[in-house]
Amino acid sequence: SFSFTPNSHGAVTWYKDDTPITNDVDQTSPAIFGAAFVASNSSFYCLGGNIAGPSASPYIAAQGLTEYEFASDKWTNTSSLSATASGYLVGGQAAFTPDFGQAGFLVFIGGSDPDTQAFNPDGAPLVDMSNITLYDLEQKTWYHQTATGTIPPPRQFFCSVGGASGQDTFEM
Repeated sequence: SFSFTPNSHGAVTWYKDDTPITNDVDQTSPAIFGAAFVASNSSFYCLGGNIAGPSASPYIAAQGLTEYEFASDKWTNTSSLSATASGYLVGGQAAFTPDFGQAGFLVFIGGSDPDTQAFNPDGAPLVDMSNITLYDLEQKTWYHQTATGTIPPPRQFFCSVGGASGQDTFEM
């Protein structure tokens, strides 16, 4: 594992620790690469991703919206079959909108939507950036909204930032 210690000048020094990690987490579980993830004040959320890592061939898409609830130390996995055409999403981005609905909404944009779980990353169709995928945390329901205006071209593995929000708006 890696860690760092900040100094008083705002810089950090990285350290590599070869000591095995000992905890109750299954160390044989694969890591997820390329998931759309975001945190609220109470939970961490992760949609899709690639199970095999960035250099694997073929890629193996992960399905489901995983939630880790901080206070209860509880993990859940909700179906993502209604999130995209195939239920898979790789390389998308996520934001949390606390002012929408009773518990807030998760917002997902971009990425690729592989047709099958094992896929070629160069051949997976990209999600159109006019397709905004929403997940209502209170109702546990997926929605889709179509954006208007000047729409960026489809993309994956990009950066996004959730910003100012109000009763009727959210900027991403």
